[in-house]
Amino acid sequence: YRRITAPNGDSIILYYGQSGVGKTSLLEAGLIPRLEQVRTVCYARRDQARGLVGTLAAAISLPGPIDDLNQYRLHWLAIEAEKGKPFCVLLDQIEEVYTRPAGTSAEEFGAFLDVLDAIFYQLDTRPKGRLVLSFRKEWLAEIETRLAERRLLAERVFVERLSKRGVI
Repeated sequence: YRRITAPNGDSIILYYGQSGVGKTSLLEAGLIPRLEQVRTVCYARRDQARGLVGTLAAAISLPGPIDDLNQYRLHWLAIEAEKGKPFCVLLDQIEEVYTRPAGTSAEEFGAFLDVLDAIFYQLDTRPKGRLVLSFRKEWLAEIETRLAERRLLAERVFVERLSKRGVI
């Protein structure tokens, strides 16, 4: 919550943990309700038929993937202007780009990174909101490497399994 609402920081947040640790539950039951008080929030799970780009396009109210990548940033900024607050997109299950790809995983993730470049690369024109990418921890190295190749900065948030004390 603090990383998403901080005035400074990376636009992309890598939210990862072991399979079954409760990442999605924590988003739905804990983070999203708190964020909705101060941000416009859209939660989306990767849709295999749409792929990552199509899932993101739907989250920012585009009818589908489009060739003019600048439109992704402009749509995101329009949502922020209309709502009067930063817009945050939480994309869940993005590791499915590797485990259940739409086409080839390299093409799908590459196209997604092209869109992220268009939205976040220029510091002076990027949205104020954040993009949270949620996935299983075994895909961290692959995802970080691909982001680093594009010089897209991302912060990490590791979700640990709760101990008995944590549950109490």
